[in-house]
Amino acid sequence: MATITTTVVYENGVLRPLEKLDLPERHTYQAIIVAARAEEQQTLLDVLGFDPDDEQATREVIEKQRQALLAFVGSATTDTTDDASIRHNEYLYDPDR
Repeated sequence: MATITTTVVYENGVLRPLEKLDLPERHTYQAIIVAARAEEQQTLLDVLGFDPDDEQATREVIEKQRQALLAFVGSATTDTTDDASIRHNEYLYDPDR
C-alpha cells in the first residue's frame, strides 16, 4: 500500500481526517503524528483557488486550461521538422511570442 499524507484533527480522543480517505473500514493502520504549522493547514480551496465541489467553478478552470493548451499547441510548428527542439526556449519563454 502507498503512503498517504493527510491532515487530521484530534477531537474527543479520535484522529479525524479533514478529507475523505479511500481506505477499507475497520482495518488497522500505522500513523506518524507531526504537528502541523498554521500555514501548512491548507484546504483544496486554498491550494486550487476554487472549491472543487463547485461544479461551475471547476468547469471554468478546466476551460481556461483547455484554452491555454490550445493556444500552445501548434505554436512551435514551422517548415523545419526539428525547429521546436532547436528553438524550444524561444517558443516557451519568449514574451513576444
